[in-house]
Amino acid sequence: MNTKTFWKLLRRILATVLCCFTVATGARLAYLYIAPEKRIMPSSMDVAIGGRINVMIMATDKGGLLTDTMMLASCDSDRKQINIMSFPRDTRVQYGRGYQKLNAVYALGKEGERHEGTIEYIKELTGLPVHYYVVVNPDGFRRIIDTLEGVWLDVPIRMYYTDPDQGLYIDLQPGYQLLDGKKAEQFCRFRSGYANADLGRIEAQQNFVRALLEQKLKPEYLMKSGEIFQHISDCVDTNFTVSDIPIFLKIFDSLKGDGIRTFEMPMNTQTINGASYVICDVAKTRELIQTEFIGDAG
Repeated sequence: MNTKTFWKLLRRILATVLCCFTVATGARLAYLYIAPEKRIMPSSMDVAIGGRINVMIMATDKGGLLTDTMMLASCDSDRKQINIMSFPRDTRVQYGRGYQKLNAVYALGKEGERHEGTIEYIKELTGLPVHYYVVVNPDGFRRIIDTLEGVWLDVPIRMYYTDPDQGLYIDLQPGYQLLDGKKAEQFCRFRSGYANADLGRIEAQQNFVRALLEQKLKPEYLMKSGEIFQHISDCVDTNFTVSDIPIFLKIFDSLKGDGIRTFEMPMNTQTINGASYVICDVAKTRELIQTEFIGDAG
């Protein structure tokens, strides 16, 4: 394989792996596939090549109605960065005349348009536009991790939890180990054993993403790109199309070693009418967005 061909393939796998970890939880960026009729957001032609592109990532539960993972990936080729902000599922938002947790907004939308409500709330909280969206189900995550031959990770605590209604059975021992797709899903969905519940899960998901990147951004995974694409196509709802790929390749090509950073939405917690909520600190969120996502590239 000559040098030119190698780097061309390497760019493809960089895009593929970033798609994988986004699909995973999370974690991060995706680009790829979907029928033209689902494109309700601006196409790549509406986004400046040298500007910032924002991608909303949502991972649903087994029922496909609750978005238990929500992240906004903001990609900037000029600053050579991808910043990701995570949003807790229990974030309290006003819905109609009452209030809902953010992860339930998806279920309340119309079939085929469920993502729109969640995106509107994220735009309101952050003040940022959203150009693309990706919604993935648990089955897709498991298949992608298995295709990548698992991820080595240090499980920090004993993880045990069962929810027959969700078909969720978590049983992981602590320690450094190889997580296949099934175990990786357990690790990323576990929350009941953390002192801060969902916030602990967000931190775990971000640790998983970092481990995935460190281990899979390697040439030996080049030839798996076609297989990964095939696995993604039937478990992802998105407005990406093949024509959008060049924009994201440009961003991936320009990434620095520390070009992917993760943030949590500034917040506090409150118990209201017996229910626990996360309350977004909108002022601090906007300040963080201005400083880290928009501010002077220096």
